Amino acid sequence: MVSRLPAPEFPAGLEWVNVSDAPLMSGLRGRVVLLWFWSYDNVHCWNLLPDLAHLESRYHDGLTVIGVHTPKYPHQRDASVVLKAVNRGFIRHAVASDPDFRCWQLFRIQAWPTLVVIDTDGNLAQTLVGEGHRATIDP
Repeated sequence: MVSRLPAPEFPAGLEWVNVSDAPLMSGLRGRVVLLWFWSYDNVHCWNLLPDLAHLESRYHDGLTVIGVHTPKYPHQRDASVVLKAVNRGFIRHAVASDPDFRCWQLFRIQAWPTLVVIDTDGNLAQTLVGEGHRATIDP
């Protein structure tokens, strides 16, 4: 059996742009969590949206998708511009603005976009960089 590391909690003070209550990793036990780290100016991040929508629709009863917007440029640090991008992309899952790269560093992210799969026990299961991973994640 492979031992997996527990997923860290989201750092306090993240600004959640489209939900009133911040999700907690501990509150998501029993569900698979798919974090996607993105920047709204990156076409590869936008290319992931159909895959995310497919997975959310197919596994709505056991999957939670959470976006973490980490800015590539200074003008993207403002949560109001992140909210505009969320609305423009019709993103309905929770999205956090991470302008100080705290969540990015906790999860050891190195590139946009990155997907982090967290298993039902709250442990880190897989990290995938780039787009085009639906066939890997779906099973």
